[in-house]
Amino acid sequence: MKQAEHVVQIIVDHRERAGGLIDELIEYRRETKAMVVTTNVEVATLPIGDIVCSTRLVIERKTGADFADSISNPKRGLMEQVIDLSNSVEKPILVFEGNAYDGHRLHPETIRSSIAAIAVGVGVPVISTLDTRDTAAYVVTMAWREQCRDGRKISIPHANRKMMTPLQRQQYVVSSLGGGVGYKNARRLLNHFGSVRAVMDASIEELTEVNKIGKVIAQNVFEITNGEYKS
Repeated sequence: MKQAEHVVQIIVDHRERAGGLIDELIEYRRETKAMVVTTNVEVATLPIGDIVCSTRLVIERKTGADFADSISNPKRGLMEQVIDLSNSVEKPILVFEGNAYDGHRLHPETIRSSIAAIAVGVGVPVISTLDTRDTAAYVVTMAWREQCRDGRKISIPHANRKMMTPLQRQQYVVSSLGGGVGYKNARRLLNHFGSVRAVMDASIEELTEVNKIGKVIAQNVFEITNGEYKS
């Protein structure tokens, strides 16, 4: 029985070259008794997302350090990127590469809350991969399903951006603390203290002065923002 030969088309943003993903995708080859899968990789400047698998499926890729930086630094705007992706394509995917809890000082609950906000709040699936090679394997598998199995074409997507305001970014940062905060309590805390920094610097007693913020939530917030990180 002759093996079927499948060449998967993948479009990758040029900024992914530094991380080694493009090389992994170019060198990818998977062989079984039934088929051989290889890739044809196009490097381009994408208006949205990092990797295109079909006209409907686009991937945003983040390493653990990138993800943490985007949470602690609102100017990086991960939530904004994910919302833009969700508004622009039918099948947005966030690939989270590596250990989520290494290489930064954020509390694990903050990481979990942010991932939950993306997966549940925005509705974008999150795939966790071990490393760059594992990411490449997932990308090719998804592209193969789209193109070879289901017959879908591939093209560079058009961005349909809805920018988050500075106010929305501040609410996102505080709500991602977890521990029972959420968006409503994030707004209460920001209205009371006036800035993200002031919320982070508040004592438990000061936090409980805010309407609807009880001692349990206050303790959770204080522990997350002031507790020592132990991996």
